[in-house]
Amino acid sequence: MERLVETLEPKDIAALRVHIEQERRAAAADDTASLIRLSGGFHLALADLVGSDFLSSTMRDLIARASLITAVYRDTAQFDCGPDEHKAIVDRLEAGDAQSAAALMIEHLNHIESELKLDERLSAELDLRTALL
Repeated sequence: MERLVETLEPKDIAALRVHIEQERRAAAADDTASLIRLSGGFHLALADLVGSDFLSSTMRDLIARASLITAVYRDTAQFDCGPDEHKAIVDRLEAGDAQSAAALMIEHLNHIESELKLDERLSAELDLRTALL
C-alpha cells in the first residue's frame, strides 16, 4: 500500500470514486452480476495503480476465480462487497494513510469471505447462469 500511496494522483482518486458510484447504482438496482463485476474491477483498479504487471496479472486471474466463487457461494441475503468499504479504503489512500488503508482492505476481504457459504453442498441444479442472474 505504501507504493500505491506514493504514486497515487488526484485523477486516480477521481476515477476510483466514479467506479464506487457505479457500484452504488448497481447495488441500488439489485444488479448482482454488475455488482460482482464492478467489485472485482475495483480491486483490479487498485492493483493496476501500483504499476506492477505481475501484480495486475495475478489479480486479474484471482478476481476472475473469486468472482465465480462469489457468484456461486455467496449468501444472497447478505451479499454486499461494499461501495462503502471501497470508499473508506479510497479515503485512507487519499489521506496518504497506507497503514489504515491496508487494515481496511484486510477487514474488507474478511467481510467478503464471511458472506460465502463454502461449507454447504451445492445443488446439482445450480449452474453458473443461475448464479449470475
